[in-house]
Amino acid sequence: MVLLLQRKGAQVAVIDVNPESLQETSNLSGATGKQLKLYALDITNREIVQHTATQILADFGSVQGLINNAGIIQPFIPVKSLNENSIRRGIQTFVYLWFFRVQWQQTLWLIQD
Repeated sequence: MVLLLQRKGAQVAVIDVNPESLQETSNLSGATGKQLKLYALDITNREIVQHTATQILADFGSVQGLINNAGIIQPFIPVKSLNENSIRRGIQTFVYLWFFRVQWQQTLWLIQD
């Protein structure tokens, strides 16, 4: 998704809990500077989500779109093989992601207005 957006000329903020995934995305894109910014964060931490929203706005000036392209169950194994901690983490991430994303969007839109 990031590579497609960049080919179309978009400036892209990439968020992931895993810094290694961010680095891989950066390596694949070859982008530098304002064309691509990377942000490592845990979506279940509301304070960090709000801080990151403010930082993205400072880095880019405005936000024109938001795409949730996240996968939350790691490792990729059959559901019957998931342990309880993985299940709980997946549910927490999904629920927090939905609510915090809405709050985050509202924060960005209010600041931009």
